[in-house]
Amino acid sequence: MRGMHLKIGLIFIAIFLATGLYMVWMFSEGEHERGLRMMYRTAHTYILLSALVNLALGTYVSFRTEKSLHRQQMVGSWMLLFAPAIFTLAFFAEPTEENLMRPISLVGMFAVFLGVLFHWNAFTQKKKGSSKDSAQPT
Repeated sequence: MRGMHLKIGLIFIAIFLATGLYMVWMFSEGEHERGLRMMYRTAHTYILLSALVNLALGTYVSFRTEKSLHRQQMVGSWMLLFAPAIFTLAFFAEPTEENLMRPISLVGMFAVFLGVLFHWNAFTQKKKGSSKDSAQPT
């Protein structure tokens, strides 16, 4: 799973760079409304956020051996692995001049929030048989 987080992180950093080039090309004329440019930039930074979270998780995560905590981390990992794709979809589907609603981005934000929360909760749980106040990575 660590390898998947690293691969997804690197792939979506490349996609972040590609969407940046897309915005340079698309907005090079300067004729677009500032609001529309802001919508694209926001979606663009969400791609970077989710890519970096995956890259960091792939670098440092250690999965717990306790079945319930391991399962919690797996759910969190899958949420975090899908988040960059959700944000990439949002980049192309949501920015319009007519509508400021961002339902796809909202789903992506919940995926990142809950994914990180599940990992944090699993990390902070005491190890079975441990007398330490906080959990240490395995």
